[in-house]
Amino acid sequence: MNNDGADSGTMIGPGLGGQRQMLRRAYEDAGVPVTEVDYVEGHGTGTPVGDPVELGAIGAELGGRGLRPGDRPLLVGSVKSNIGHAGSAAGVLGLIKSVLVLQHRVVPPSLHVTERTLAIDWDGLGIDVPRTARPLTVEGRPLTAGVSGFGVSGTNVHLVVSEAGSGVEPGREGAEAAPQAAGGEHLLALSAASPEALLARARDLGKHLGEHLTGAADHGRLHDICHTAAVRRTHHDYRLAVVGDSHRAMADRLRETCEAWEQGGEPVYANGARVAFVFSGQGSQWVGMGRELLAVSPVFRATMERCDEAVGAETGWSVIERLGDGTDLVAESVAVVHPVLWAIQVSLAETWRAWGVEPDVVLGHSMGEVAAACASGALSLADGATVICRRSRLIRQRVSGRGTMAVAALTSDEAEQLIGSWR
Repeated sequence: MNNDGADSGTMIGPGLGGQRQMLRRAYEDAGVPVTEVDYVEGHGTGTPVGDPVELGAIGAELGGRGLRPGDRPLLVGSVKSNIGHAGSAAGVLGLIKSVLVLQHRVVPPSLHVTERTLAIDWDGLGIDVPRTARPLTVEGRPLTAGVSGFGVSGTNVHLVVSEAGSGVEPGREGAEAAPQAAGGEHLLALSAASPEALLARARDLGKHLGEHLTGAADHGRLHDICHTAAVRRTHHDYRLAVVGDSHRAMADRLRETCEAWEQGGEPVYANGARVAFVFSGQGSQWVGMGRELLAVSPVFRATMERCDEAVGAETGWSVIERLGDGTDLVAESVAVVHPVLWAIQVSLAETWRAWGVEPDVVLGHSMGEVAAACASGALSLADGATVICRRSRLIRQRVSGRGTMAVAALTSDEAEQLIGSWR
């Protein structure tokens, strides 16, 4: 998508430069060679101003310049010749038509085209408007179509649509090769707008999966199902996830989860799984951390304000101000970093709890032990602030400067060899 309203000089007229740039970027982004475009669904205003610009851009970027053999011009059409201008629905109707073209491998004729206008160099641009149905007989690769749609004031949109083929997204060959025949477990994540809808969704998908037997080919399809559910669907507020290594195992997990939910009235942890909160040591900080949660999460902000008050009583400075004033927490001393990270960790734990996630166990590493102690109830928030502030101050005063640390990217064998003489 781009906008070239100023390119034509009229703000409402189309601009050749902007449309060429739109097409060029669309196919670069899709990773599709322009020589493999089989059909373009044009905006097709049917006007003496719009058509030469649109077809000129298509010919320059996709059709002409010796890109195509003379007997195989790029086919161009517009659904407007069949149904007229549909206003704001024109773009999606063009998309529907293009999908049907790829599905049936036939480009339908454009109606009411008796004589081609002399205002367009058809042969030079390497394009043609079919006046009879044209079959698409390309072999060895998926068919590809482009869909253009233009709006007032110079808005240009072009969508690249590919026929289902190799199973690899255009331009992504080898980038994410799916382990179609590989074993291992997969995570299936589902969501819905209500608990009732989520339960119905899980039950229906479990029934569908239960109709398949586990095998190498089926495992590949299970991978696709889980991938689509995770990254190609909107994630709503009510969610569940199950793990399985086959269609049958996944169907069983879904059935068990649905039965337990219906009997107990609430979702349950599968296989008795427990939740752990792990609080890290120093090193997880970055400039600007916590700002978004402070703005959007009432629980996070309320807990941070309590931590801010407790840390301020010990140190005289404000945690919240340090988070908001651009302080470089990576370069700061431990006397600042540790209290700030402790406050973030305690506030995050309270936020998870407000969302209904309760830990069965807590674990802390280094300075994270103080936040873990607060999360477990072993230390009150005020006592936790006292411990973390005085601990970090003592580290700075008594330990800082008495040792060094090195970070090296080594294999385990190289590290063993390097430290061998000091062991």
